[in-house]
Amino acid sequence: MPREGPTAGITSVVESVSGIGISGSQHALVVGGGHVGRTVASHLSDDYDVTFVSRNRQVVERTTRGGVTTHHVEEIDANALAEANAVEASLAVAASADDGINFLASQLLRTTFGVENVVIRVDDRENLDSFDDLDVETVCVPELLVAEMSTRLESVADDVAEI
Repeated sequence: MPREGPTAGITSVVESVSGIGISGSQHALVVGGGHVGRTVASHLSDDYDVTFVSRNRQVVERTTRGGVTTHHVEEIDANALAEANAVEASLAVAASADDGINFLASQLLRTTFGVENVVIRVDDRENLDSFDDLDVETVCVPELLVAEMSTRLESVADDVAEI
């Protein structure tokens, strides 16, 4: 089923990288991201055993109520990620709104825990080059927003042109 709404683009990239639809008890880890991270974790929970970690207590509580395993921890604490079973993750999503946290989390996930598939949310396009050497997939939020707005504006323009 196609995703709609503000996290649709991120979810689409995660699905293409992770090969969602493959059955089995795969583990996914979502690191931070507030509403975005919580929503991605919820979507992934259909196909994965998901753990969501965040330092935001309110988001952790909402995510727990949604049925996802959560840990209220610092996102870049290696011990906390180990307790969240990062070493077993076949997929990790660093979804914080802070590119620096996502950079550090992705380094930990790739090098310390050996997570093969890592998807990173990037909010500042100028930071994209920083992730090149990490062998991760990046999702540039401003680019997704521009693409989505353009698609919707084209639809509206077409409707207006027909009047």
